[in-house]
Amino acid sequence: LIELLVVVLIIGILSAVAMPQYTKSVEKSRTTEALSNINTMRNQMELYILENGFPTETVPYSDFTSVDIQGGSWEDVGGWEELKTKNFLYHAGCDHGSCYIEIERIQNNSTIYGFISKRESNQKNWENRCYDFHEEIGKSICKSLINNGWSYTENSEY
Repeated sequence: LIELLVVVLIIGILSAVAMPQYTKSVEKSRTTEALSNINTMRNQMELYILENGFPTETVPYSDFTSVDIQGGSWEDVGGWEELKTKNFLYHAGCDHGSCYIEIERIQNNSTIYGFISKRESNQKNWENRCYDFHEEIGKSICKSLINNGWSYTENSEY
């Protein structure tokens, strides 16, 4: 009986050490998915801008693209479009000389961190920003992107 208790105790200790690392790995893979989608969406918007110039009125994202993001369909939300998947909420479109993409990481119906990629008509490059909502995993994800051209807004209140 004592040997069995010792084995259960050892398994408990090992799982307590391994679980945070597993959770962090899963979140990093979700982040990679979101960043890949941002790049695809920016490319689609850039193609639209090259062909048509910056729009002077609201243009929803579905007018830009032939590429689908898996897990949902775009819905009109007051002129902008929104897509909700299992893990993320996407907003994208262009309006009066600027284009933007916002992706929020949703968990238990609340945002834990997000990404905004934005370009104004007078800018040559996209401005990228990561923000967290007082969540440790959001801080970790955002800080890991700083060296890749992303800025970081800590403890955002969006």
